[in-house]
Amino acid sequence: METTTTTVQPAMNSIASQLDPLSSPQQVSDVTGIPVNTLAYWRCEGMNLPFTKMGRVVRYRREDVLEYIERNTFSSTAGAKAGRVVS
Repeated sequence: METTTTTVQPAMNSIASQLDPLSSPQQVSDVTGIPVNTLAYWRCEGMNLPFTKMGRVVRYRREDVLEYIERNTFSSTAGAKAGRVVS
């Protein structure tokens, strides 16, 4: 039986290429699938994903989005419930 190994790095490179250095909430939503309204709620509550605000303009740093994805990558639902990240 042949074993297939999946590497995460190419996937992260693909995600990174879809994001600007400072991405809009819509861009982040398009890439992550997190609704724009959820991102707005998180900003109001100060949770999950750091953001930058310049006047009225809200942006997310590419590095923060990629780090958020990495922090929320799990090998099982049990691991997700316990907060254990895949290493």
